[in-house]
Amino acid sequence: METLVTLQNELLELSVNNIDEFLGFCTGFIEENTLEIFFRLFLSICRFRHEKIEFYCNFLILLKKHTNIPSFQSILTKLLNEQIHKYHHYFTAIYLCNKNFIKSEEIQSYQNLVSLKSDTIYVDGKKQKINSKFHQNQINLGVTPSLFVKYLREDDVKSFIQISNNNLDFITNFEIETSQYERCEMINTGVTKLIEAAVYFSAIKCLKYMINIGIPFTEKLTSFIIASNDSEIIHLCEDNGFELDYLDAMHTAIRYHNNDVFEWIYDKIKPIPTNDRLENLERCLKNNNYDLFQKHFQNQIGCPVLKEQIKFGNFLIIKYCLKNCTNIHLLSQLFIYACNENQQSCLKFILDKIPSKLNKYDKLRFPYFDIILNSWLNDKLELARFLLNYEKIDINEKYIFEFRKKFPNLKLANQPTSLLLLACDSNLESLIDEILNINSININECCNDADFNQRNIIDSICENCSLYILERIYSKFRNKMEKLELNLPLHYACRGNKLNNAKYIIEKFQFDVNKVDTIKGRSIFHFACEINNLEFLQYFLSLSEVRFPCYDTDGNSPFLYAAKFNSINCFEFLLNKKDLNININEYDRQNHDNIIHIACKLSSIEILKLLICHPDLNVNAQNDDIILGFSPSSVFYS
Repeated sequence: METLVTLQNELLELSVNNIDEFLGFCTGFIEENTLEIFFRLFLSICRFRHEKIEFYCNFLILLKKHTNIPSFQSILTKLLNEQIHKYHHYFTAIYLCNKNFIKSEEIQSYQNLVSLKSDTIYVDGKKQKINSKFHQNQINLGVTPSLFVKYLREDDVKSFIQISNNNLDFITNFEIETSQYERCEMINTGVTKLIEAAVYFSAIKCLKYMINIGIPFTEKLTSFIIASNDSEIIHLCEDNGFELDYLDAMHTAIRYHNNDVFEWIYDKIKPIPTNDRLENLERCLKNNNYDLFQKHFQNQIGCPVLKEQIKFGNFLIIKYCLKNCTNIHLLSQLFIYACNENQQSCLKFILDKIPSKLNKYDKLRFPYFDIILNSWLNDKLELARFLLNYEKIDINEKYIFEFRKKFPNLKLANQPTSLLLLACDSNLESLIDEILNINSININECCNDADFNQRNIIDSICENCSLYILERIYSKFRNKMEKLELNLPLHYACRGNKLNNAKYIIEKFQFDVNKVDTIKGRSIFHFACEINNLEFLQYFLSLSEVRFPCYDTDGNSPFLYAAKFNSINCFEFLLNKKDLNININEYDRQNHDNIIHIACKLSSIEILKLLICHPDLNVNAQNDDIILGFSPSSVFYS
């Protein structure tokens, strides 16, 4: 904060005599991340020091030569475009373009600013013909062609009296026309009176003349008096009966960085009412008046004001104001706002203030992982990477993501999972790739699964992702294979129909192809038949190391599974595979039905057609219900 105050005061006092010293100070302060803060302060002072704009701009050109920041001109151009209509930096932009310091084609509406719109204009109440030469000259000068304004600027009282004809009514009621050429926004409103302009330009002789002939003071005069920053003007007006509106005077002093005048007014009216203090605080920061902010208003700061500073990327103010902050609610609001505005410089200081240990309710105030995910999906990759690698955020923490609700096909979608497991479940390949670069990542994190009880990272990758991600896992952990917990990657690859992933797991991870699940003891053959994945069934039967036939914990074979789940393709393939010794009369030990009973119950005409022609089929077989003993025909007809 002290640096900002010094920078502000030095800019206000900048002159030819101290320019070299100030250049040294600026080059020590200005870096890539502080450049925008400097430019906002610079433009704020330029805005209200109209007569010195050329000097300030030439200093800026000189400063560029003393810095090696590639984005110097681009950041300045961005801010000029942002402020050119709101804060009227017309002349600053035009002057810098004329100096070829910034490109005119990059300034919004530049041609509209400098183009000759008409060959006639009104000057001092009279229509006047102009040409392109006159127009270009006035554009470069940055002043209205009004003679009234010219003589007031120069305080040429004789010429002013001459053109006004000593006409009291005329001088009282005349309003200075707006002009395309005028750099000074305060007198370029179309309703500025001559006495107001005299005050603003510190035209002492002209002002005394107007007072002597009885020109009345206006209600708006306070703003012009304070903007002049001239104590003689203030005393002259007060001595002649004008009463300053002190609150308006304070507001203007803040905007114009006339801080000595502010202190004089402050001593007269303190204490300032609370509402006015809050307004003045906002004015200080909006107009980059750090000196007055630090001296008088820093204790009034609240969330809306801090959000404004975050929007502008003013991390120095954020750092200063949050120095002793322990308000979790405020920090959470600022955290979310900084993320939305993608202001990482401010975000770092906010994150540093968040306690490492939060209760479960306060944790919900900081939705790190939703923000990382949304940032990644909306191409705010820099912000997402910043949060992914921030040391206070445990990347392995489990969280219930709102994002999961968009994917109802995900198994048990409402449970907490890590960001990596969510990314794998959702096949967000680029995000997975990024997370795998983090050294602390837990590759064995798991969650519940409806089919197999448990699903871990590699299971999810096998089911949902491309072979590239599996290759990344192998590359990262190839020398630490013992750290990988392999659950049922082949089953999950089958569920996701990712045969290439299954082949890679077998080849690189030396995985046992005969492994069964813990729920029913299902092999990969059982599950392939359950979901009718013929491609998987055929591939695994071609492997030499497989054990087939095989049975689940209830003694059921894959062939029976194909019948139970009406998996026609797998059923037909197994039935016709003579070397597998399929038992066509196998029965389900749990439900007491043999295969033909099952086909009848399912009304599966396709399976019945395949069965009925088989020479080994026992069409008279009864099921194992010892009480009723239904035959296939009785089941079918029932």
